[in-house]
Amino acid sequence: MESTLQNFHGLKNVLNYRQIEMIARARTHRVVNRLNQEPNLFKIYGDIIKEQEKRGFIEKIKENEDEPQRIHYIPHHPVKKDSTTTPIRIVYDCSCKENAKSPSLNDCLHSYPPISNDITELLTRFRTQKFAVTTDIEKAFLQVGLHKSDRDVTRFFWLSDPTDSTSPFTTYRFKSVLFGATCSPFILNATLLKHFKENPSPTASRITQDLYVDNVLTSFTAEDDLMQFYRDSRCLLQKGGFNLRSWNSNSNRLRELAETENVLDSSNEVNILGMRWNVADDKLLFAEVDIDSTMGK
Repeated sequence: MESTLQNFHGLKNVLNYRQIEMIARARTHRVVNRLNQEPNLFKIYGDIIKEQEKRGFIEKIKENEDEPQRIHYIPHHPVKKDSTTTPIRIVYDCSCKENAKSPSLNDCLHSYPPISNDITELLTRFRTQKFAVTTDIEKAFLQVGLHKSDRDVTRFFWLSDPTDSTSPFTTYRFKSVLFGATCSPFILNATLLKHFKENPSPTASRITQDLYVDNVLTSFTAEDDLMQFYRDSRCLLQKGGFNLRSWNSNSNRLRELAETENVLDSSNEVNILGMRWNVADDKLLFAEVDIDSTMGK
């Protein structure tokens, strides 16, 4: 599915892309040097970019391409995650500025809040019925195409040889909506709602009311209805180019089916909109927070 990062008209000449290009190069060099101290993370970082190119989310800039009217470069850096499968993720800094007075890419984008469901209502519906289920959309933002005329404002650098930290940089650009652009949550939300509207069904209505960004959490009275939702929702999202993964439920039937189809989240505890869900005990938990006991004036 394709959408557009908009609207740059009237602001395109404000961005000094030559200056931001130097900043992006310098910051990428620092990232390479830092990752080079941890060979495993260095490899994982390069593998993420390699996979994004393989799946068509990004592309290399060809040397003989004509220079477009609008160009911008985005620095990026790693953030460590508490995950055994993906210990780091790449963050693209669309808020990077040439200086304090210059605009960032995010400053030049229209930013509208997505049409989000109320979290309290979501959690209430999630616990109302006997059989609860959670799932999320795999790489949701990257599944939404970026208009060709906007792709060159999402350029970034990485090594031409991901195994050699001294190799020259190659220039990439996004072909899809990237997480980090201020308008991306709205674009993803609008794309999903449009898809559900064009494919009306009880399942589409259910997901529309129980969706939060790229997460779905809902519950059913009958286990058979839960199983039907699993099949119908996966089919509905696949029709739009999305994949529902990381399924978890207090239903053993659903967990067994999801495991056979390699979309099961086997964790005993699942993050639920800021809370924790112990699937085995079927209880919602609050994460412990260390409170500063220091007395103030």
